[in-house]
Amino acid sequence: MADVFKALGHPGRRRVLEALSDGPRTPGELSDQLGMKLPNLSAQLSVLKEADMVFAERNGTSITYHLNISVIESALSALMTRLDIGSAHDD
Repeated sequence: MADVFKALGHPGRRRVLEALSDGPRTPGELSDQLGMKLPNLSAQLSVLKEADMVFAERNGTSITYHLNISVIESALSALMTRLDIGSAHDD
């Protein structure tokens, strides 16, 4: 879980996650949408993949990145529990 919070600690990675929340994207599409150069984008995607927050789907020579929603939901749940948000006594 520490990898997830490390990944979320960088604004560039949060921008990548936000872009992917609209649906799968290729690196070229992400680069164009976010105005990031491919080497920088690749570095951000590498950290997000390491944290299992995104996964790559290869189709021939093309790669498409997707959000791994279950990991993001687990991180959000852990954070809410840690902060005691949403518990039964929070009416």
